[in-house]
Amino acid sequence: MKHPPGLRAASGWIEYLADRPRADRFASYIEGLEPLLVCAIEVFEVYKVVTSDIDFYGLPGATVIR
Repeated sequence: MKHPPGLRAASGWIEYLADRPRADRFASYIEGLEPLLVCAIEVFEVYKVVTSDIDFYGLPGATVIR
């Protein structure tokens, strides 16, 4: 029997993508071979954090988002 798709919280994606201290905890789930189920609201939450970090550090948003 196949496993259902995994669901990861936005906080896990943020930790992983920003390479924050707990990124390693989420890496195996995100980089694994199991399918992931990602809700649109999670994508939006991650986008908000990434763009606010970009604004804080003065980087152009389009450079990082692409």
